[in-house]
Amino acid sequence: MKKITTMVIAFVFVLTMAGCDNTASSAASNLSDSSASSVTASASETAGYKVEKSLSSVKLTLPISAVTNQIDFDAKEYARKNGYKEVIVNDDNSVTITMSKKQYTQMLENIKKNIDNSLASAVNASPTPYIKSITSGEDYKTITVDVERAGFNAAGGSTMPYTIGTLGASYQQYLGMNPKCEVIVRDADTQETIFSIIYPVA
Repeated sequence: MKKITTMVIAFVFVLTMAGCDNTASSAASNLSDSSASSVTASASETAGYKVEKSLSSVKLTLPISAVTNQIDFDAKEYARKNGYKEVIVNDDNSVTITMSKKQYTQMLENIKKNIDNSLASAVNASPTPYIKSITSGEDYKTITVDVERAGFNAAGGSTMPYTIGTLGASYQQYLGMNPKCEVIVRDADTQETIFSIIYPVA
């Protein structure tokens, strides 16, 4: 769970805000065992991520690059080391991890907590002193950033909206949603919308 939350935060936020042009290279999930129920209550899939929920368990399928950057990834050892019931590398090079609903819920809570902390840390921060507040809607469907207009304009807009939108969309993927995060940048003094954009860009 620590690795996956670290990925979502390090994903782009700190690096991009600091002016680096890195992409996320690895992530993992500290997901645990599930019961043997095979009845699928619901399933959703988006951009290589798939969430399948049964009465008592969840299967999360995601690109192997979101789990490891190791060429010789050992799924059984990874499952044993992390206490998962099952980790499978699929033919399409994706990875399916089976977990309990409790662990899935805890994973989402940890991701959200860390994203919220990261967004809060951007307010009046050294790379983004023009950000005065950030508020998020349910499941990060909207994220509103209030800025000091002159400072924001002087920064040329930077990569801030992309970074924040990517964080929101990333969280939605682990929910099994089709990612769609609208970032609204407003003038902190007048509450006037400077611009808004939806990520991922269609």
